[in-house]
Amino acid sequence: MGKIHFKKFFKLIKQFFYFILLLFYYNMWENAMEEYLMETPSIDYMNHLIQDKVQELINQSEDELDYIKRCYIFVRDEISHSWDIKTEVV
Repeated sequence: MGKIHFKKFFKLIKQFFYFILLLFYYNMWENAMEEYLMETPSIDYMNHLIQDKVQELINQSEDELDYIKRCYIFVRDEISHSWDIKTEVV
């Protein structure tokens, strides 16, 4: 191997290593998101009251961005947060 080919070879190895590392971190992130989004007794997002509110916000919205904004405002203004109400229960 000439000097130029040797440098190209190591550049390819480095790029391959970064690609494998990226796949590894993506897999970790994907698994973490699945766990983060799991329904639990405390986070019962399939409850009919929550689903009714979701549908209400969707119906009021002009588009997806408006829906996201309405969800944010609803949670910010209407949901009691543990810090706001000085409780240990989250």
